[in-house]
Amino acid sequence: NQVTKYNRANLSQLLAVHNYSRFDNHHYSFDYSHNTGRTWSNMLPPFWQHENHPELMSKPVARDLNNHSVAGGAGTDRTYDFASDPVVAVDSQGRAFFGCVVISLAANEGDDPTDNATGLLISTSPPSAKGSFYDNVAATSRRFVVAEDNSPTVFHDKPFITGDFYKNSPNRDNVYATWSVFRDPANCAGNPKDNPFGCSPIYGSMSTDSGQHWSTPELISGSAAFCAGMVTGTAPGPCNQDQGSDPIVLPDGRGSVVVTFNNTNTKGTFVNQQLAVRCTPSGSSPAGTGAL
Repeated sequence: NQVTKYNRANLSQLLAVHNYSRFDNHHYSFDYSHNTGRTWSNMLPPFWQHENHPELMSKPVARDLNNHSVAGGAGTDRTYDFASDPVVAVDSQGRAFFGCVVISLAANEGDDPTDNATGLLISTSPPSAKGSFYDNVAATSRRFVVAEDNSPTVFHDKPFITGDFYKNSPNRDNVYATWSVFRDPANCAGNPKDNPFGCSPIYGSMSTDSGQHWSTPELISGSAAFCAGMVTGTAPGPCNQDQGSDPIVLPDGRGSVVVTFNNTNTKGTFVNQQLAVRCTPSGSSPAGTGAL
């Protein structure tokens, strides 16, 4: 997984993220260049002080009236020890945003089968930093937390992010994140395929305050006749076997966002589908009214 972006406010600035890290094999690095890619520097992200606390993230608080947990429940009180799928974006001011899914290895390696911690964190880099550092995500803070769970029924995966950098957009400098949420069969609509996680719908979230606070994650992949279990189906069915969502802001002067993703709700065939949903973002993320 590798993503590279450039800063439209300063074309000599390039940003890159990737799963490889020269520091260790459980994390990854972010890279930055201030001379159009002639030389690069890299660092580790500031995510490793943050603890898993979905019980703190699922209740509205002053200045953040959102729910940042899909399943809720108690957390592990432990920091995350693995990260994957890094992503990066830049807004019109040159502010950078850097995110990833964070995971606990305890359950996967057999150390603690009750530890199912997983989440999506996205931190910010001020314009003056030019992507050379990102704000720290504190142990129990809600800042920069998009989603967080500790449940065998939820696994956050494969995010992508983008910023609205269009000067004529009513949503200028909003930031959008989309990702897959793997759910167990009991929490899936329709007839999920027979696999450990029954379905993987696409969720979305937005920030209207430069990445400080994120809106309540919402399911955006929806349902349609062509997700009824067969490509030629006529009855609407859930589009919930998804991966690889990618949000793109349209230059339409309305701040619209199109999210494309791969879908496999095509049981009985070997044909997958590339689907897209058009969103019209509105509201405020700190106020709890932000919605895609």
